[in-house]
Amino acid sequence: MISDNQAFDQFVSEYRWAVLTTLRQTGSPVSSVVAYARDGDELVVSTQGMTFKCKTLEQDNRVNLCVITNEEPFNFVSIEGTVTIEKEDLVRSRPETAKVDRKMQNRKKISLLFQALTRELMPTCGVSGCTLVRHTRLVFKNIENTGFQEPEDFEGWLESQQRVILRIQPTRVYGVIR
Repeated sequence: MISDNQAFDQFVSEYRWAVLTTLRQTGSPVSSVVAYARDGDELVVSTQGMTFKCKTLEQDNRVNLCVITNEEPFNFVSIEGTVTIEKEDLVRSRPETAKVDRKMQNRKKISLLFQALTRELMPTCGVSGCTLVRHTRLVFKNIENTGFQEPEDFEGWLESQQRVILRIQPTRVYGVIR
């Protein structure tokens, strides 16, 4: 659960847009609207790796994600936490890791079979490097009825955009639900 408060936890699951606030080097806040998705007890945001939010998070990984409704009475749930920027081997297995991947395949075979059976959005990439694909697809699934569509060459789009995953680990959750 994101929160011990069931209403807050359900709210975060039901909505898809939020305001992400990071801190500049001076300590002043900077915010941007993002789409997010749940990944268990954490939240993920797929964003371009060269954005200002990524640069600020590399300096200070504290964040506030304020999930909002799309209509009045504008209920909200804010999630304070820390961010891990996932940017290594995110799309495909690289040629230099192919040998290691073959050795890892036997160990991961059971795990991958389980994932294929239990995950609705199984990525199409190799044994390693699926984090960005899977988590960005979670975000696209969360916004599927809003007019945003997954690009045709999805993995090529991820690479050309230099996308990364912002993984938010909640430390405090609060809000107002009327």
